[in-house]
Order: sequence, then structure tokens, then C-alpha cells
Amino acid sequence: MRSLLFFFISILCAASACQKQNSTNKASLTMNSSKKHDSPLADTFKLADDILIPFRTKDSLFGYVNKAGEMVIEPQWPMAYPFSGSRAPVLNNAEEAIAMIDREGNYITDFKYTRMAPSGHPGHWQVQLLGGQWGIIDTMGNEVIPIGFERMGYIKELGWYLARLEGKLGYVDATGKIMLPFEYERLEYINRDGGFPHIWCKKDGRYLYLDTNLHRFIQETFDESNTFIYGRAWVQNGDRNYLINTTGEEVLDLSQYAFLINSHPEVGIIARGEYPEFKYGLININSGEELKTLSFDNIDQFHEGHAIASIKDSTGQTLEGIINDKGEWTVEPKYEYITYYHHSRFLAQEVGSNQATQLIDENGEILYTSTYWIDSFFDLSNDEFLKIEDFSTEPSTKGVIDYMGNEILPIVYQEFSDDAFGDDGLIQVRKNDTYYYADIHGNEYIEK
Repeated sequence: MRSLLFFFISILCAASACQKQNSTNKASLTMNSSKKHDSPLADTFKLADDILIPFRTKDSLFGYVNKAGEMVIEPQWPMAYPFSGSRAPVLNNAEEAIAMIDREGNYITDFKYTRMAPSGHPGHWQVQLLGGQWGIIDTMGNEVIPIGFERMGYIKELGWYLARLEGKLGYVDATGKIMLPFEYERLEYINRDGGFPHIWCKKDGRYLYLDTNLHRFIQETFDESNTFIYGRAWVQNGDRNYLINTTGEEVLDLSQYAFLINSHPEVGIIARGEYPEFKYGLININSGEELKTLSFDNIDQFHEGHAIASIKDSTGQTLEGIINDKGEWTVEPKYEYITYYHHSRFLAQEVGSNQATQLIDENGEILYTSTYWIDSFFDLSNDEFLKIEDFSTEPSTKGVIDYMGNEILPIVYQEFSDDAFGDDGLIQVRKNDTYYYADIHGNEYIEK
């Protein structure tokens, strides 16, 4: 089931009358396969033996079928969502409200929520009432953390919830106990490259740093700052900006530059000038030596030793390529657009190619070429999959491929839920303005 923080999940619904009876009678159904090509990645995925899958009937009502396509919970809701463990949300169209059911179709809660999804903490479900307030219930429908927060999201590494109350952020634990008072404009748990977990904060307009025990490990506060990466962070106070280590000691004066982007253990990205006319280069963050003069119009952060960089040609056209940590082009600047995907792979679009997109490596080798636009899903934990979109149709149509270019779902859909395939192998789709579910093998769970 999906692990995406719930306040990013959109509840998608369709209009229809709602029946109230549950049934466990089974009826054999035919699932519709849309798959055209094999995908080694998808073919290794097996749907769980006990999976229950939302199934849409011709009457626009949802029930649940098992892996064999047999109806287990009779159709009676205008929208139903996948199970997480032994519970699932269902929608009552008459009240436009959501309730929780068990695997027999019995109601655990009344229809009183506007949103509901697993929070990420075992046995916890994040819920929202009509007024927009959030809280946490357990699998029996009991309130574990009282509903009343403006925003909530589970931080797995801390075991706490990030919550907002009266416009300020704080942390509460899994019982609702306040761990950090609601006093912050920004709270972000960080554990990036270099392995230094910390909490990056902003309070009363000043930036500061907390450790995971909520102690300030640097007493000074800053006008501006970035997170710690590889044991260093860029900070600014007044007209001075510099790098500090994890004790708060200044290790490199950067006052001659506008700012530094730190995403490499030894090389920083520097900028000089005024926005939006910055010029970018590279610097050794240990010695302060400039490795590459400020000749780039932009440099993105490093990934596996490579970064996207751009220059302008003689006509003023911005061209993007890829550089290594010495500032040397490994992919010449010939692309209109490049974005990092994952594992030293990049999505690239050549100038004048309309919507055609390439999947390339850090040296420019073309791994896959599509005549369509390629994009990643929002949930980057599902980085094995890519969206593919055809803008020549009205409305545009979408499909799914794996990172090797094999088709998972054909280009026939108007919309996908943006967390891609969850751990259950299901994805919510929209085709012909109708919402339903498909799986990683191309099966569509809708009655034709």
C-alpha cells in the first residue's frame, strides 16, 4: 500500500447512487488485460495471494474481487480504495463522505471523513474531517491522535508526526504527545548523503539546527541556511555567507559569492552576480580553490558525481548538458531540457523535438527513445516506473513504462494517481472520464 504522506493524496470520486448492503457471495468476473509487451520488471512482481482489489461494475459501483477475479465484497460504493492490511476506505456518494471497512465489507467507522489513508505508522490511519482538520485513528476506528490539526505527515525515521496548528509546525508522537512545540515556520527532517540526520528549522524568521533528540547542536541562528550534506552546511548572516561543520565552526568563507550549493563530498556549486543573471562555477569545498570558472548559466545539484549544466548559444537559446565534478562536459550542451531521474539516468529532450524524450546515462548514451514525453512519478520510491504522455491528443493520453522502456500500461489513460504502483501492484487510472484500477500486469478491474 502506498507510503506517500497523506496530505498529498487526492481522493478521486465518481457520481452514482449508493447501496448499503454487504455480501460475500462470489461471482466469477473477467478482468480486461491492456498489456502489449513483456516487462521483466513487472513480470517478477506477484500480486499477493490474499489481495482484494477494487472492481468497478457497469452500474458505476465498486466492490472487491480476489486475485482470481471472483467477487468477494459486493459492489455498493461509488468509489472504493485498495486495502492496507485488513482495512480499506470506501466512499458514500450521497454524503460525499468516507468510511473504513474490514475484509468482509463490515463498517468499522461511520461515513464522516473527507479523506482517509494509511499514515505510515503501523495500525494508524490519517483522516480529515469536512472542515479540513486532521487526526489519526486506529484500525478499530478509535481516535489515537485527536482530530484538530491543519496538516499532518508521518516521519518514519523519527516515529513522529509533523503537524501544523494555528499556522505553526511541531512534532507529536504516535500517541499525540507534543514532542516539539508548535512554534516553527519550517521543520524538515534531513538524512541525505553523508549520513548526518538532523532537523532543519526556521523559527521567528531565523534558521537553526536540531539533532534527532531535539537539542540544538549549533547555538547560532542564521538569516539563511541550507541543510547539512557531507557534514557541511551553507549559511548566511548579514553580508557574509560561509560553510560550517556540524559543530558550527566556519570552515570556508564564501562572501565573494552569492551562495553555494552543497551536494558533493568535495565539490560545491558557486554562484556570483544578481538574480536572475547569476553565473555558476565549481569550487573545492576543502581548499576553496575554484575548479571551474563561473561560466555556466546554471548548474543543478550533483547526482553520482554528475550535474546538469546550461549555457546560452550565440542566438540566446539555453542549452543543457551534463558535467562531471571537474566541470567537464560528459554530455555536450545540445538539449533543450534535462532532468535527473535516478541511478545515473537522465530524461532529456532535444531542441525542436516537440514532445520526444530520451532516457540517457551520464555519458550521453541513449538507453531509450520515445516519440512521447516521459516524466517521473511524484513518489520517487517508485523510481522503476515512468509516465509517458502524448500531448498530440485532446485531452492528452498517458501510459506507463519501466526504466528499461518496456510498456507496463498503454498510452490510453487520461490520468494516474501520482504515487505509481504501490506495494500492492495497483494504480488508480482514469479513462473516458471514468476512474477505476489497473495492476502492474496490465489488468483493468472494470466491467466492460
